[in-house]
Amino acid sequence: RNVTERKMAEEAIQQMAFHDSLTGLPNRRLLTNRLEHAVGASQRHRQYAALLFIDLDKFKALNDTHGHDVGDLLLQEVGRRLQQSIRAIDTAARLGGDEFVVLIHELSTDRDDARLHAATVGHKILASLNEPYTLKDQPHSITPSIGATLFNGDQTYPSNLLKEADTAMYQAKAAGRNTLCFYEKIELSRP
Repeated sequence: RNVTERKMAEEAIQQMAFHDSLTGLPNRRLLTNRLEHAVGASQRHRQYAALLFIDLDKFKALNDTHGHDVGDLLLQEVGRRLQQSIRAIDTAARLGGDEFVVLIHELSTDRDDARLHAATVGHKILASLNEPYTLKDQPHSITPSIGATLFNGDQTYPSNLLKEADTAMYQAKAAGRNTLCFYEKIELSRP
């Protein structure tokens, strides 16, 4: 009995350390670990992967108007919808607040094919999160802005990928919200 209780306590500690307490999704710590592994795998296999940064448009207004309990219910439902929009090998994580990230593995060795696949997943997420929400018997709606970046392991650091996807997400907001934008690296030419 003591062994069973100790094992359950260890599992609870693991859950708290690596998962978001509200949504049950992986947290930043677990996402960083999975992102490091994805960078290594994409480099070894020369296969692209993608990182999508998702921010809920005007979430603060919903939270302030309807209360934090409704905001929490919305975040939980967003987490469920993200999980349903991706494959089992991919990762949906909550960074905090109304920010989520999706890591998509094993896209393609061809950049254009990988971009198309990532865009397909991004648009599936857009459609899913645009569906109406019923929270406390009241209808609500919210839209996401999604930034995406592709990587294949070449001199890539997880922190840079998060910055790139975040930058693309702000481009989506600037483009009118409720859309998906890809990060484009700007190559500087030397004279």
